[in-house]
Amino acid sequence: MDPKLFARVLDNLVGNAVKHTPEGTKVLLIVEQKEETVQLTIQDEGRGIPKEKLENLFNRYYRGTNTTTETSGTGLGLAIAKQLVEAHDGNIFVESNRNGTKVTITLPSNIQKHIKKIC
Repeated sequence: MDPKLFARVLDNLVGNAVKHTPEGTKVLLIVEQKEETVQLTIQDEGRGIPKEKLENLFNRYYRGTNTTTETSGTGLGLAIAKQLVEAHDGNIFVESNRNGTKVTITLPSNIQKHIKKIC
């Protein structure tokens, strides 16, 4: 695992959770050891992402949600995050409803020691 690259993934996902939710919204980062995997969850209690926009979140240059700040980004962050997760033999998916958004990353358990250093 490349800790710098994976830190970029987490920075992007946590940054997006903060950027796309109202100020003061709780954002959680949860790391869980499963039998054969490590699962990282970034979860917020924001307004959620409309279902029709979820399909495109990992597409390059897609910026489907309004931000609560002046900075809008390039639309590359989630596409890069997905590529980096997959390069580490992992998977990433998003669930969202009106009570918030949850991004789940599943990675092989042999990289757990690296995850602890980054988080």
